[in-house]
Amino acid sequence: VFAARTRSQWAWRIAAAIVAFPAVYFLFGTPAGLLVGDYYRQQQFGLVLPSLDVILLVQLIRSSFFLVASLPVLIAWSGSRLHFVLALGIAHFVFTGLFGMVGAHWLPPQIRAIHSVEMLADSMAYAWALAVLLMPASTGREAGLRRS
Repeated sequence: VFAARTRSQWAWRIAAAIVAFPAVYFLFGTPAGLLVGDYYRQQQFGLVLPSLDVILLVQLIRSSFFLVASLPVLIAWSGSRLHFVLALGIAHFVFTGLFGMVGAHWLPPQIRAIHSVEMLADSMAYAWALAVLLMPASTGREAGLRRS
């Protein structure tokens, strides 16, 4: 996996992978925020909206952890990019989104549904970003996910 690119190529790809997580978070979180923002502004159900600088810092830290946790899967992966995206995206969603929303029984169903869809989209988009940035060049069969 690592021999396919130079150190400088890996450096910018790793940096982009770290930035991808917060970017995806905001891409899907902004529309979700429009739908559930009033609950956070009114601090209903114990929901609190942290400041933007806190959100950015936390998402960059989370991104680093997600990347470190995903690298062994990426290194060992022998299947297609599409299957990687599906497997990693679903795994991220289950462990970080689904469990939290299933356990948040005090939240109204509409908030849980909106956040669940948001986190599923986040997880799939981040897995796709990792596949595009870090996986070796793919075959023509995977042209829909191919970018090096």
